[in-house]
Amino acid sequence: MRIPSAIKDPMIVYTCMRTCLITALDNNINEILIHAFGGGCGKIKPDTLARFMYEAYNQVMNPPLKLGWEYAERWHPEYEKET
Repeated sequence: MRIPSAIKDPMIVYTCMRTCLITALDNNINEILIHAFGGGCGKIKPDTLARFMYEAYNQVMNPPLKLGWEYAERWHPEYEKET
């Protein structure tokens, strides 16, 4: 976060988590400590940020064997956006 502010779209949490994990894997980093992205001044609710961070973790660490509509339809983050 360049300037501390409220996060309007929790997909940013997903993207940050996914990028963090991919960067760690690309650099052979075996252990990392990841804070709750968006949990402080980002004002994302804990259950929302946990779901988005877990989804990113699950996608990176347990990728699907094949991509298809079934995989694409299993998670709908647009319905989880906070108002």
